[in-house]
This record gives sequence, structure tokens and C-alpha cells, in this order.
Amino acid sequence: MANAQPLEADWTHVRDSLEAKVSPVTWTTWLAALEFEGTGTNTVRVTAPSELHLRWVRDKHAELIFEAVADIMPPPVDIDYAVAEPS
Repeated sequence: MANAQPLEADWTHVRDSLEAKVSPVTWTTWLAALEFEGTGTNTVRVTAPSELHLRWVRDKHAELIFEAVADIMPPPVDIDYAVAEPS
């Protein structure tokens, strides 16, 4: 399922993969609010709602996120973490 530019279905796969590997509390508290977008051939931007949220996710779940993204994108995969722009 490796694509140069992941489609919406691919992000659903990433989210489903993450949800299946963590507790319901971890999913709801930390991972469900993340947004994923392809920004380049092998780059993914993961955005979180706040700096605290971003630090926690990056510190505690970066490897898990990398593995889920690597399922849909060929290596090497670069993950860029950022705080979401206010809407």
C-alpha cells in the first residue's frame, strides 16, 4: 500500500493502526486529536492541538507513529511534528 502521496484512506489506516495498539484512554487523550498530511514524497506532518500535546505524543508515541506511517509509505520516512494552526 505504499504511495508517494498518501490518500485519505491511508490516513484512516494509520489512525486505525494506532487506535488498535494503545489503550482507549491513550487513544482518546493523546492520539485521536492528531492530524496527518503528506507534505512531500516521504515526509509526513503530524499536527497536535497544543505544544504540550505535541511534546507528549512525540516523547511517548513517536516510534508507534513511525511504524504506522511506514505501513503506507516507503522508507525512508521523515515525520515532521508541529502544533496545529488555530482555526
